[in-house]
Amino acid sequence: MKSFGGSTVCELCHHHQASFYCCSDSAFLCSIAILKFTPPTSLLLVTSAYLSVNHHHRRHHSSSSSSSSSTTSKSHKANNKAKMGLGVNSSLEVIEVAIRAFEASWGVVVWPYRLLLAASLWLGVMTTMFTKKDDDDDKKNKIRISLLVKRLQEISGVPANSIMLAQSKLLLKMMKHQHQHHQQQHLEEGWDETT
Repeated sequence: MKSFGGSTVCELCHHHQASFYCCSDSAFLCSIAILKFTPPTSLLLVTSAYLSVNHHHRRHHSSSSSSSSSTTSKSHKANNKAKMGLGVNSSLEVIEVAIRAFEASWGVVVWPYRLLLAASLWLGVMTTMFTKKDDDDDKKNKIRISLLVKRLQEISGVPANSIMLAQSKLLLKMMKHQHQHHQQQHLEEGWDETT
């Protein structure tokens, strides 16, 4: 997948400007469409980067399969959890956090590319799993974390210890990036008020 800066419209959603060209699909795509229609186990898109985990395939989107209602069956949630392969319900939340973490650190940290991608994904998994209240005891959580990081190690080829260490450093970079962005936004708002 190559970054593309043209004025072509996305061939999946037909609404947004395409920012990527996918060689496998021979299509110009926007990042929103890729996040919506690509299973996370096949492709982790982080801005112009991706980590190919399995063979490349895309889910077919039809009007009958898309639901606008907020009710989802338990079996559907279990299916999504199984597709993710990491035991996490909301794969879209995980990817959104991973994208923000990757963007915050891109060009700032000098890490191997795979490590940065794996740490971004791990940060997404950790924040979405453990920000919600869980009645599980610490021992169960430690076992679950251990199993998840080993699974990510298998998928990415990056050692688990490196992923966990990079994730903690990445969290600090992400928080610093968000703080700087918030300050810049506040300054711009103040400047607009004075003119």
